[in-house]
Amino acid sequence: MRRPTLLAALAAATALAGCTVKTVEGAACDQIGGVDQCPDGQRCGFDGTCSVAANACGPTICRETTCSGSTNGTLSKCVPDGVCASFEVTDCTEHQDCDADAEACRCKASACDGSKGSFCSAGGELVVCHTEPLTGCPYEDPPAGCGALRECKIKDATSSECACRPSPECAQEGTFCTASDTLLVTCGIDGGCLHKQREQPCEPGETCASGACACPPTDQPPAPGRGCGATGDLACDGATLLRCGLVVADSPCHEWKEERACAGSGLVCSSGTPGSAACVCPPLGASPRTVFADPGAPNEDGVAPTGAEEPRCRFRTLGAAALVAAAGDTVKATGAGLPVMFPEAPVTVKAGVSLVGDESAPAVPANVVLEVDGAAGTTGLVVEAGASVRGVTVRKGASAASTVGIDVKGASPISAPSLKDVVVDAQGAGGAFDTGVLVSGAGSVSMERLAGSGAVIGGLEVNRSSSTDVVAIADARLVGNAIGLKLTRGDLRLSSSTIRESGSEGVKAAAASVGSTRLAVANSFILRNAGTGLWLEQNDAISITGTQICQNTGSDRTVSDETHLVGGIYALNNAPDPAVPQSLVFQGNKIHENGGDQVLIGAGANWNLSAPSCLSGVRNIVTKYRGGGVGVASIAASVTVQRWEWESGATPPGALDVRATQTGSVNAGSGNFCVPLDPPVVPVCPP
Repeated sequence: MRRPTLLAALAAATALAGCTVKTVEGAACDQIGGVDQCPDGQRCGFDGTCSVAANACGPTICRETTCSGSTNGTLSKCVPDGVCASFEVTDCTEHQDCDADAEACRCKASACDGSKGSFCSAGGELVVCHTEPLTGCPYEDPPAGCGALRECKIKDATSSECACRPSPECAQEGTFCTASDTLLVTCGIDGGCLHKQREQPCEPGETCASGACACPPTDQPPAPGRGCGATGDLACDGATLLRCGLVVADSPCHEWKEERACAGSGLVCSSGTPGSAACVCPPLGASPRTVFADPGAPNEDGVAPTGAEEPRCRFRTLGAAALVAAAGDTVKATGAGLPVMFPEAPVTVKAGVSLVGDESAPAVPANVVLEVDGAAGTTGLVVEAGASVRGVTVRKGASAASTVGIDVKGASPISAPSLKDVVVDAQGAGGAFDTGVLVSGAGSVSMERLAGSGAVIGGLEVNRSSSTDVVAIADARLVGNAIGLKLTRGDLRLSSSTIRESGSEGVKAAAASVGSTRLAVANSFILRNAGTGLWLEQNDAISITGTQICQNTGSDRTVSDETHLVGGIYALNNAPDPAVPQSLVFQGNKIHENGGDQVLIGAGANWNLSAPSCLSGVRNIVTKYRGGGVGVASIAASVTVQRWEWESGATPPGALDVRATQTGSVNAGSGNFCVPLDPPVVPVCPP
């Protein structure tokens, strides 16, 4: 209790007056319980005045309530009793604190507010609340941890508890694999809680399954990450090559790992015996197929070419490609840069197979060159019956002793000529072939745009099984061969072709006996050959139409001991059987500027070379004789040449135009000769 303010005011007034009251009671004082400010026998009382009564109070007169004790738990309450005041001491309880201002013991601050019997602290500890019976003060036990297996959880609205911690890996007691498949755990109950008692990591590469760590199974189809047997084994996963190896270093387990993406290299993956596989060239499949050959193919070690289009799978030679080709297939010559050069051993194109080089429009055979090295007597390129070749040039290699460039050994395919846009020349390192192209065997053969040059014996030789085996050649160009074209046996039909600058005859159709050859030449040119342009002998049938024979140098021809230079046409022995219709046809031809006689017929009968009319393009024209020769000469042969136009223009022709010796005759017709056209047609030999 505080002193009354009135006493304080009285004491102050007395001090200001400078006097001390010593004799009367009631003097103001502020030293409660003291005597210094009071008269003798008086004491400063609790009311702030001096009095005898105050002097009679106990040993002390308290002034105010105080708290004391080591824990500030003792309340000394100053209780007034008149002018006296004494302490009333109270010990606060364990859960109270002394409050001097309130002159009371108050409840200590607590996390418990009386609404809950327990709760979880911010640190996850269980806090239990109590109420002090004497004071009703709430208090809590010191926070208690729940232990390793439990955690504090709210139980209900007023209480919490230490409950078992959840163990995600454990649903029951036992040993199990975790979701990661790399950890083995053992679950059990301790202190009433199911928990993970032990965990064991699997070895590197092992996975956990069915309560045990084990290497990946090896009974699954190969795939990256799946188990495999032994280091180094190979297998295929689709188009990917896999290699078996350790999952990681020091692992007891093996797994398949990607070795190579075969498809990225244009290859396929192929498995062999268990543990073996490789990236290989794709197979060609069923015919019809295209088999590729490329002399610069980047073949890969260990990858055998199959002829597939992928560059590394192409054969480097046409021979190798042709060897695997079957009927219906195409062997395609390809490569980088021009020309594409194929150094080859002799090549055989099998029946039903096509060999294709340049496919430009028009084709350029010089863009694809076969330079063949072969032994003596061999053929550079053999084209079997039913096979075909187009868009290539064939040459002789440096070490070749081959005698024939191309041998067409039988009938052409139904849908294509045996040879088309094909060149045989002497530009190879080995020089010229003896024979550029040989046509042998039986059956009908066709060729288009064949070119041959430089052959030592003949640019083209036809020597078939019989005289009825047809060879139809269109747009051929035979230049600079020893003999341009040689017909030994067979039925040759030449059209729109040029035979020029041969070392001797342009065309030689001279059979050893009757019954071997049939010759038809249409709309062609035989010119500037060093020998006679056209040699005919013992042919079953002859048809020369629309053909120009000019500027051939000529060769000496001897018949019955009579020799003449003949540049144009030389025919010996009997003409084809006149009883056979159309066995001899000769019309629309121009024979001019050849050395010596333009035409010489020797020792034969029935040579009727008459044209059917004098129409332009139908009449035969013979003109511009050279070297003292005549237009048509006969040595012991009967010759009919009606409806011709002669150099002299005479009607009938005179001695400048015809000559007959020994028993020969030249019948130019009586009125069946042609006067020059108006304007006249002057034949010009092509350049």
